[in-house]
Amino acid sequence: MDSREVRAGIQQAEQNKFGLGLFSIEAAVIGGVAGWAAGSFLVGVAAFVGLVAMSSIIAKHEEYAQYYAIVFGIAVGIMCGWWASRMGAEDGTSMGVAMLVGVVSVGANIAAMRAMRDLNHNNHR
Repeated sequence: MDSREVRAGIQQAEQNKFGLGLFSIEAAVIGGVAGWAAGSFLVGVAAFVGLVAMSSIIAKHEEYAQYYAIVFGIAVGIMCGWWASRMGAEDGTSMGVAMLVGVVSVGANIAAMRAMRDLNHNNHR
């Protein structure tokens, strides 16, 4: 392996780490919203832990992980659009921003799935 391949691998790991961080924030927000909507702290914690556990299991299967990341990113975009409409935003800019958040979320979630897969792979060596 030459130094160029090593640098490329390090760069890819850094990008995946960013996606994993963003995914963690998304999972925490979803857990918080679930707990707030249900009026129970335990529901929020269960939603967060369940989401992280399910994602870790799905990340082992690359094909399913891609689908999961896309669906999860679209769901985040829809939630952002719903939240913007609840806050009284009725212009197209707010919905455009919500769609942009959804697209960024899809990319970040794909990177997060790769990072989780890499972490799972390294733990089983």
